[in-house]
Amino acid sequence: MKVLISVDESKIAANAFDWYFEHIHQDGNEVIICHICEQPAIPVCIFLDDDVVVTYSDDIEKLRQEATQKLNSLKKAYETRMEGKNVTAKFLFNFADIPVGEAIIQIANKEQCDAIITGSRGMGAFRRTILGSVSDYVMHHAKATVMVCHS
Repeated sequence: MKVLISVDESKIAANAFDWYFEHIHQDGNEVIICHICEQPAIPVCIFLDDDVVVTYSDDIEKLRQEATQKLNSLKKAYETRMEGKNVTAKFLFNFADIPVGEAIIQIANKEQCDAIITGSRGMGAFRRTILGSVSDYVMHHAKATVMVCHS
């Protein structure tokens, strides 16, 4: 069985990761640890002078460098969590130009995953409707089995 575990820097994601290994993992399962970081937003303005464009470019590059550092730090944290589990995992820690839920679905489809494990912050229906929910999106759009670990 090929399993994608969607993680971020939250305790909920760590709990979902641990839950998979405590309750589901079997020898021979292929594990993909996935984190998607949304690209920093780039403000779009018409008729900007050159000084403003340069300032935005510098700010965007700084945001991207900070995001890359966080991405690498998170990857190292999950590599450490994998130690002693006697399993080799594939790490896919990437930037995406699309919403996180869509990116997770694309990766799961491309990798032909049989299951997706993700966490949920437990937002109420109103907040989930307004803000959107990655786990809700994944549940409704995945071809694979989805297991959502609640906070």
